[in-house]
Amino acid sequence: MQINIAITISRELGSGGSHIGKLVANRLGYAYIDRQILQMAAKELGVDEAELS
Repeated sequence: MQINIAITISRELGSGGSHIGKLVANRLGYAYIDRQILQMAAKELGVDEAELS
């Protein structure tokens, strides 16, 4: 059975959270996915972004 893991980082604008997220993902061998992927998926599916998060 495959276990899917998601790590979320809450941050303030300009705090370096994106950089830290990328470093953590790289160190753990995970894909880094930012908010843009949710925005693109919501637009393609014709739903509100909140429905996907």
